[in-house]
Amino acid sequence: MFKFFVWVIGLPIVVLAVFFAISNQEATTFTMWPTEYSIAMPLFWAVEGALVIGLLLGIFFAWLSASRRRSEVRRLRSELNTARRRADQAESKLKAA
Repeated sequence: MFKFFVWVIGLPIVVLAVFFAISNQEATTFTMWPTEYSIAMPLFWAVEGALVIGLLLGIFFAWLSASRRRSEVRRLRSELNTARRRADQAESKLKAA
């Protein structure tokens, strides 16, 4: 079901990005105001590049915000393993007695 939604949502986005790239190939000059630095590139490179950078930054910050949960899961797994070991030891002592 997930793959279906990826195709239903992802395919139109890719098609729109391709159409955008095809229709916006003329060069645009970008300048950095306080400096004399300027670069000419097709408009779609700038727009799609900004989208990719935004996507990557969003993924990175989502990963960072989940670090607290990941460390909590590691701690709880460790506690669970300790409790299982103690339970196994107690069970073996009961069987031996």
